[in-house]
Amino acid sequence: TETDREVSRNTLRFGSFAQKVKNKISVNERVDEKELIKQYKDLIIDMKKKIKKYANAIQVTKKTEQENSQLRRRNKDMVEKLEKHQRTQRELERRLNLLQRIITESNLMQV
Repeated sequence: TETDREVSRNTLRFGSFAQKVKNKISVNERVDEKELIKQYKDLIIDMKKKIKKYANAIQVTKKTEQENSQLRRRNKDMVEKLEKHQRTQRELERRLNLLQRIITESNLMQV
């Protein structure tokens, strides 16, 4: 009958589905509280070491930034001094040229 055929089809579908199911077998581990506490303590120690390492790296970075800032200020000061020196040199060269012209003109007038 039609009902028997439907039941047979459903049974075959279920069988096909059941073949695809895969079981993963695992052993339940018994957790030893003392071992677990030891693992957590070790983890905490390791994390503290990493924190200290990163804190030191941050301090070094801050120190380097301060040194860079000081170097930038010194560089700026030196550039300003150099520019001032160059302006003074140009002014002295201008005066020297003026004096040379005056002397040359004075010599020409005496002749």
